[in-house]
Amino acid sequence: MNGNTIQTDATLDAGVMEQRLWHELYVYENDGTDAASATSVEIKGKFRNSPFSRVILFINKDKQPVIIERNHRYLIRINPAPDLSDISFNIQVTGWNAVDTVNVKPTQKVVPELGNFATGFEPDLNNGIAVDPADATFTFDAVNPFDTDYALAPEPDDAEDAAADEHYLDWLSVSSSDPVVVTKASTGYKRTYTVTVGEQTVEGTRRALLLIRNKTNVTARDTLHISQTKDTAPAP
Repeated sequence: MNGNTIQTDATLDAGVMEQRLWHELYVYENDGTDAASATSVEIKGKFRNSPFSRVILFINKDKQPVIIERNHRYLIRINPAPDLSDISFNIQVTGWNAVDTVNVKPTQKVVPELGNFATGFEPDLNNGIAVDPADATFTFDAVNPFDTDYALAPEPDDAEDAAADEHYLDWLSVSSSDPVVVTKASTGYKRTYTVTVGEQTVEGTRRALLLIRNKTNVTARDTLHISQTKDTAPAP
């Protein structure tokens, strides 16, 4: 392995120093089709003054191994995520016998952190938010090392009713701000979500799940159980 440092870039602002380090590694061919046997590169050291370790697997967007062939050059381009303690990267097959480019992003398993709920709409211990029958709007923040998004879904017990009514969840809507970079105990992207709930005019309870998801891994998510109840009118 050898390295070569390039110290400056004329396109950078005055006083800003960029460091680029090039390494060359020579590896054996690997034509295995099992993801467990995929070629990988492990990086260890310090990144932004903190211990850092990352394994970069040679797998494509479908999680299938990238075959390592002789007389090919594989370029791994590693970039710091803006103001974060993580990296993004892509793998290119280039040089001697160039073929396809494989874009790769690290799989993230961090569940979004929810907080700063509007007064009166703080979740209970079961992440439930009970809304009065009058229409209402509330906000909260979601922070994650990578960006977040959302999805609405019926409660599991209501799935059959929801399947029969395409407007089942129309009583509430969600929007979000643009992401901003924040720095606190951990650094990440923050979005402010706004939830608008329509007036409940029919006696009974309606429910929905609001899923706030890690955008790079939607299975890493937090769930809010939103309900709205209009009580039965007392008998005259």
